[in-house]
This record gives sequence, structure tokens and C-alpha cells, in this order.
Amino acid sequence: MKSPMEAMNAVDVWVASHSDLASRFDEFEKILSEDERARVDRFKIEEARTTFLAGRGMLRTILAGYGSEAPGDLRFRYGPKGKPEISGGVHFNLSHSRDLIACAVSTDREIGIDIQEVRPDFDYESMARRFFSPRETESLLSLPVDQQRRAFFNGWTRKEAYVKAWGGDVAEQLRKIDVSLVPGDPPALLEDRRNPAAPSEWVIESLDLAPDFSAALAVPGPRPSLNYRVL
Repeated sequence: MKSPMEAMNAVDVWVASHSDLASRFDEFEKILSEDERARVDRFKIEEARTTFLAGRGMLRTILAGYGSEAPGDLRFRYGPKGKPEISGGVHFNLSHSRDLIACAVSTDREIGIDIQEVRPDFDYESMARRFFSPRETESLLSLPVDQQRRAFFNGWTRKEAYVKAWGGDVAEQLRKIDVSLVPGDPPALLEDRRNPAAPSEWVIESLDLAPDFSAALAVPGPRPSLNYRVL
């Protein structure tokens, strides 16, 4: 499966569901490394097992399309902040939520992606007070109630995508950044208290991947051309 970038400054966004990938689980198990297969065997909960298998199998299958190695021959290493990498200059990031998996791939820059189901039973106000900055929380709670849930997930996915592009502990860094979150406002990094220049250097994109889900992508600029792909 060859899926090279169509042009420089492009980002490929892949999306698949666990149910769509279920018929390939036997194939995926065969291309996992010995360590990955051992990890699959250690899962006690079936949902956790299939989530890992679907994600790692999908990731290996996709990344093999950008180089010369077979899916089973890819070797992952981990950078100083714990972010997985492969040789060959291909940057990638993976996100799961419920039945969906999203994978973003770039050949010229770091990248982060996040997808979240907009759950009607989720206590977004408590999470915002814990992980959002005071400015973001005030912006969220000043909205009409019927807009707050969507605004929370806008903010959450944008913050996670940006932090994941850097690597490191997500929970520790979320309160150090501010993003736009009001429905209808352009997605943007507003402030990074670790790096004042970041808002002019980074681009955040909202992704429309599935109904009732929020998703976002973060890359250092310029703004990329997005190619949506299905495995």
C-alpha cells in the first residue's frame, strides 16, 4: 500500500473504525514486533487489547506506505519526551476515541492529532476547571449552556493535539497553553507560557472526521494542505 505525500507541505489524515479493522486483526498480529505481541497478550480487558492491536496494526500498515520497509520490519524508537519515531524522516501521531482511530502523517515536520467523542454524559465543567487555564474556563462558562459542551471538546482536542506534537506529559502541560474554543471561531493557539513565540509559529486545524466527534491537528507552520484518507 503506497501512499506518498502528494506535495510538500501536505499532511495525510487517516481514519478507521475498530469494527472496520476487525477482519484484519489476524494480519495485524503477524506484523507486530515480539514486544508488541507480548503487550497484547498482557491485556486483561478485551476492549483494551483490540484497541492496541487495531491502532498499532493500522499504524504499521500506514507508515510502511511512506518508505521501503514492510510493516513488520518497522522499528519504533522513542524520543527524549517519549514520542514514538521511525527512521526516514516520517512524522506521525495516533489518537483513539471510542470506535475511531485517527492517524496523522507528515514528511516534513512534527505533528499532533487528537480525536474525542462529544459525550453527552461527560462532566466537562469539572475537567475544564482542572485542565484549562482560567482564561479558557471563563470563556467556556460564559457561553450559552447549549454551546459549552462543544466548546469544551474544541478546546480539549486542540490543546491535546498541540501538546502531543511536542511530546511529554500531556496532563502536566495542558494548563500552560491557551487555545480558541468558541464554536465558530477559527482554531488557534493563543498562548504558550513556555514559548511566547509559539502562537506565530504553530497552526491548529479542526478536523471533521465523524458526527459527534471533535478532532484537531497541530503542526508548526505554514498551514498544511490536508489529505483525508481511509485505510
